[in-house]
Amino acid sequence: MVIRGIVKLTADPGGVVGDVMYLRNADGVVTNNTVTGTAGLVSRVVGHKLDTDVIFFNPSRDWIEISL
Repeated sequence: MVIRGIVKLTADPGGVVGDVMYLRNADGVVTNNTVTGTAGLVSRVVGHKLDTDVIFFNPSRDWIEISL
């Protein structure tokens, strides 16, 4: 279990170095895109991109529920 630190992912989450990374609650994938378009889903910042498939994992304590 990682609480905070550098994490190597199994796939490139997209975006460029320095981008904010989000966790998609639908499938648990880390991505550079926020959750949009579906009420009830949650958008949560989990870190920042350091390299192609490497992020600095530091999840925010805040989360935003999407509403339409």
